[in-house]
Amino acid sequence: MLDKFDAEIKTITERRGEVYGHPAKDFSIAADLMRHFDHVEPPALRHALRMICVKLARLATTPTHLDSYVDIVGYARTAVMVMDAAPAADPLSLTQEERDFLDAQRKDGKSAKP
Repeated sequence: MLDKFDAEIKTITERRGEVYGHPAKDFSIAADLMRHFDHVEPPALRHALRMICVKLARLATTPTHLDSYVDIVGYARTAVMVMDAAPAADPLSLTQEERDFLDAQRKDGKSAKP
């Protein structure tokens, strides 16, 4: 059974590599995008946004891959479902310190993590 599993995994990683490139590049792009959402609450909403980052990273390599666009729409919908489940919370709010940091970065012409 393990040999069959290992063979399937190799096939999957080879197919994904043909579409999205090497995982090191794909994961690096995704991680860079994800860090901009570290402040988002609740964690379920942050997770949905990070999954969108994964799909955007893949599109950076293969911008014509329709399935990634479909997945983004699906994750966007689930993000709204999370917001509907906790309407009293303001999940996208930033602390004053985070707003000040981002304002300073914008003035310097930089993009940075809050």
